Amino acid sequence: MSAREGYNWTGVFLAALLLLAGCATGPPESPLPETITEDFFPLVIGSWWEFEYFLPGFPDRPQTVRFLLQAADEKGQHPVLVKTPAVRSRGNLALGKREGVLRMTADGEPVDILVFGARVGDTWAYQPDKPHYRARLAEIRYERILGDWRPVARVTLHAGGVDTEIVKKYCFSPGLGWVRLMQSRAMGSQEEFILRNVRIPEAPPPQR
Repeated sequence: MSAREGYNWTGVFLAALLLLAGCATGPPESPLPETITEDFFPLVIGSWWEFEYFLPGFPDRPQTVRFLLQAADEKGQHPVLVKTPAVRSRGNLALGKREGVLRMTADGEPVDILVFGARVGDTWAYQPDKPHYRARLAEIRYERILGDWRPVARVTLHAGGVDTEIVKKYCFSPGLGWVRLMQSRAMGSQEEFILRNVRIPEAPPPQR
């Protein structure tokens, strides 16, 4: 083998080592946020989130759904257009920030899915008229989202007391909003929605 061939193989070997080192990179050492700030869910017109999910019983047939944020209505709620390959709008969904919370209204049912200023372990009633339905900020940790390490806050929603079954789970990341959703259904089945693509336009400057 010539010296030139040996040099080429050395370069390939070094490149492979660098690639493996990049794949093994762990989460950053910078501290995680201690509280939930409003950038955990930016509300910017034109934002959309695209998720992949699997229907119960069909693990080899991934489905996609896109949530597109519309302009706010007279109540300050942003209607959300839900798009799937077969259906353009499914249900009545809206998002809005009010009184220090992120409120989601689905088919007329208000749900406070995130409390700004909350710390890990904090709980709140996620349905205003059902105080025994509790949400909890379970943790904030680093996760790989769309190829990058990001802080992720996980909120669990319980129907009843602490020991009852978790019925919903939401995960949020600063600058992105929701990055994972889990919904439990009857008979033990559940759907998990995993973020596959997202677009958050730059927020316009405040008007003077």
